Amino acid sequence: METVDTIKLLIIHDSLNETERFTSLLRNAGKAIRPQHVRTEAEFINALQKDELDMILAQCESEGVSPDVVMSHIKQINKDIPVLLLQENVESQDIVEGLRLGAKDVISEDEDFLLLLVVDRELDNLVNRRARLIAEKHLKETEKRCELLLDSSMDAIAYIHDGMHIHANPTYVERFGYESADEISCRSIIDLIAEQDLDAFKKVLREHTESTDFSSVDFTFQAVQADGSTFAAHMTLSPAEYEGEPCTQVLIKRDQGASEAIRQAIETISNQDLMTGLANRPHFNEKVTQAVELAENKGTRSAIIYITIDNVNTIRSDNSMAAADVVLGDIAMLLRRESDASHTLARFAEDVFTMLIPEDTPKTAFEYANKLADLIEHNISEVDEQTIQATCSIGIAMINKKSENGELAIAKALDAANTARQMPSREGCVFLFEEEVDAAEKKKEDMAMKLELALKSGQFKLLFQPIISLRGSGNEYYEVLLRMVDENSNEISPAEFLGHAEKLQVTNKLDRWVILNSVKALAEHLTEDNNTHIIINLSTASLQDGSLVPWVRNVIHTTGIAPNLIIFQINEADAGNYLNDAKTLSKALTDINCQCVISRFGCSAKPFNLLKHLNVKYVKIDGSYTLDIQNENKSPDALIDLIKELHNEEKQTIIPCVENANILSILWQAGAHYIQGHYLQAPSSQMDYDFTSDE
Repeated sequence: METVDTIKLLIIHDSLNETERFTSLLRNAGKAIRPQHVRTEAEFINALQKDELDMILAQCESEGVSPDVVMSHIKQINKDIPVLLLQENVESQDIVEGLRLGAKDVISEDEDFLLLLVVDRELDNLVNRRARLIAEKHLKETEKRCELLLDSSMDAIAYIHDGMHIHANPTYVERFGYESADEISCRSIIDLIAEQDLDAFKKVLREHTESTDFSSVDFTFQAVQADGSTFAAHMTLSPAEYEGEPCTQVLIKRDQGASEAIRQAIETISNQDLMTGLANRPHFNEKVTQAVELAENKGTRSAIIYITIDNVNTIRSDNSMAAADVVLGDIAMLLRRESDASHTLARFAEDVFTMLIPEDTPKTAFEYANKLADLIEHNISEVDEQTIQATCSIGIAMINKKSENGELAIAKALDAANTARQMPSREGCVFLFEEEVDAAEKKKEDMAMKLELALKSGQFKLLFQPIISLRGSGNEYYEVLLRMVDENSNEISPAEFLGHAEKLQVTNKLDRWVILNSVKALAEHLTEDNNTHIIINLSTASLQDGSLVPWVRNVIHTTGIAPNLIIFQINEADAGNYLNDAKTLSKALTDINCQCVISRFGCSAKPFNLLKHLNVKYVKIDGSYTLDIQNENKSPDALIDLIKELHNEEKQTIIPCVENANILSILWQAGAHYIQGHYLQAPSSQMDYDFTSDE
């Protein structure tokens, strides 16, 4: 199921301290939020009109904006925004009054645990409502396509209700010898059945109508044409729906002597996706069910690879429906080339491809999925003399003796794909589903052991991702990224091991390893012709480590690097939670001529308050702003306003997560200074980006 990746939260409250408390509460519960704080009705109206909000927390006793005003404005703009009212002391009558106004709940301000549960519930409900609207839209589009296919079908198809025709396609009308559909409309189907078959037909129709198993029924009979002549026919009755009403579909087959080749051709077509020629969803589901049965009975194993094309909506909105179809068609051909006869390759949904690979292992499936991801993201489609690239997220789920059923196996692959899509900075787009809780716990223990071993033996490596100037700066910038390396030389992303590092309280050791080795790498890289800067991330532990700056000074002195070439990056949330430590650290670093940057900026209620306390030259805006524009087709206004306000504060802005060229014009016009993302270059083991190509 789709999730709300970054919650756009509006908090209406008279107290900034309480607003910050709610923000910290939600963040500590593991939620990625982008909060705004308003006190007045004018501020509320501006936020409501400017931003796409996911939720509102509103103080009942607010002096600036009362609950009835909140609900009135939301109803006026007809937006689906769940509102939770906060009150000091809540009685049952307060809840009744809040629900009557249209709020989703009324919660006591000191009931933190209850608030978290209600937020989870309402976000789930919001996701379901949004998914339902999308599904209803797709259903309407599908119904239109089905109606066109029905009218052009060579099969005679009609729909009946209570035995009366309510719709018939041209083939059906022609087959029974009528001039137009109007002649057969509202005519009883009994009129088309020869007298000798009437009793048998009435029985079959009655049993089919009363049946609750939704199965099809076949009936062979003599059909009566408009002129009274007859012909042998075969009828299939199936439950259906027409214009929202339940009915029965009638399929007439005149020639029962069709060859086996024709039958197989029809079966093949029924199992295919019309646009790509790949297998369709029902056929894939059937193959997965068979794989689960084989795994249970014979101990075989297989892998489901679930490939979602993330930016189809962006391609469609920026170009056209036809452009999106071309890109999907190109990807389908690419996947067909990379699969073999043993694979089942399907177009599972509009922007989803799936593969079932027999006799596979998690390792080989993961390697194969990474290969597919690389091919897809480097594939270039040409439409109307324009080049278009797709981005993807891939989930993998294994089928073995413990798999319960095919539907659950596919759901696991979908969950894994969603996890891949949420990986930070799109540093990886393939994720293998962890089959069971016990296995997951064992994996955590294994990872903790691997981390301890890596710390002892130095099994880490550095990657460098370029940060490109949009304003013609002659400086070169790289962000330093850490990877752990396992015994098979496979890279392990920080998302997998940093949590264990925090529990073991060794993140400060990791930070120092990164600082020492990245400074050494910079010293080897520097020549007379370049002016390369490196940006190094600091953890919460280093933020609180008073001995860090003296140690950094010694490292710089030993290597002979100019201190201004080293920039330290502090997360906005960490800086807000440990403001005094962040203030002390930023001052100490600037005192030795190093520089500082705040990352993930714009995710606190009052982010600009930090700038009053921290001595920073650069600000990196949170990646959710750019991903919203590129993947969700959201308005860029919030990002543009944030950039302009930062420029008013005389800060250099860095925009991460740039995944396609379409956003570049927006960032250029907004005046952004630097950009970073996979569109420019993925993290590399070398500082080898050609900055001169962008000048």
